[in-house]
Amino acid sequence: MARAQPVFLRLTQIRFPLMALVSILHRVSGLILVLAMPVFVYFLSQSLHSAETYQQIADGFDSLIVKLATILVIWSFGHHAIAGIRFLLIDFYGKPIQGKDSARWVLIASGLVFLLAVIAVLS
Repeated sequence: MARAQPVFLRLTQIRFPLMALVSILHRVSGLILVLAMPVFVYFLSQSLHSAETYQQIADGFDSLIVKLATILVIWSFGHHAIAGIRFLLIDFYGKPIQGKDSARWVLIASGLVFLLAVIAVLS
């Protein structure tokens, strides 16, 4: 009797369904929001101290890294909200909502949020 050999998955060849991709991105966007919240609360509290600290923080937002982080946080908020509404509708209505179609719409809306964030931050 031959022993079963271990199976090594090729992770680069695995294709997730759209519903799984939306779910994973929903979790990632939630994590980004949780990690970004203390930073933005700190910036807000520092900016309210005086006009000088406000100007320092405003000057810091001209940095490319900060702009990219802001785009990421805006996308995270938009995607998390849109996917969260999708999940609430699925929980409320159940099967009548098509998972693949609603996942496609979430990804399209999330892409539009990303595009609007890029336009708003970089312009």
